[in-house]
Amino acid sequence: MKYVISRYNHDLTWLRDYSDDYVLYDRSEHPMAEAIVVPNLGSDIFDKLSFIIDNYDNLPNVAVYTKANLFKYISKE
Repeated sequence: MKYVISRYNHDLTWLRDYSDDYVLYDRSEHPMAEAIVVPNLGSDIFDKLSFIIDNYDNLPNVAVYTKANLFKYISKE
């Protein structure tokens, strides 16, 4: 399972508990080294659609498209 993550200055320590297979789109002033740096314009839907368009012929069978602050909205349980 591949995670496609949109980040803006959020902590990603939770990611290690779930996967090491991810693509990170980072809108932060200080992006993470492994990230695809994108401008902080619009919403995270730009990142999700960019991934789908850029990888259209090679999409993973299962993908989780999420914001980096995922646990602001749901609990780990």
